[in-house]
Amino acid sequence: MKRSAKVSLVRWREAVEALRTLCPVRRYEVTIRRCKIPADDDGDCRQIGKHKLMVRVNKDLNEPVALEVLAHEYAHALSWDIEHERSVSHSSFWGVAYAECYRAVFNPKE
Repeated sequence: MKRSAKVSLVRWREAVEALRTLCPVRRYEVTIRRCKIPADDDGDCRQIGKHKLMVRVNKDLNEPVALEVLAHEYAHALSWDIEHERSVSHSSFWGVAYAECYRAVFNPKE
């Protein structure tokens, strides 16, 4: 499932732009990357500086999975922005953030 058709660059850029526009993270600068990461890891969100976060999505994921992982990981950045601290678990803030991010990626016109 993971290794089939990859995300088109146009669709990826549309999703990233929708997230940045519709779900802005205000307290952190967020870098988003599609990159090579271990095969057993679909993506992550990590703090790389006092006010910097990096969202990484495995470049080998197919389009629907990659976009869902993007929404999931960006929701961590958004929830950390809301909660003002890094949270490892999927808190209620994260759940609301994920719903907003999912909508931005898959239904940006709503």
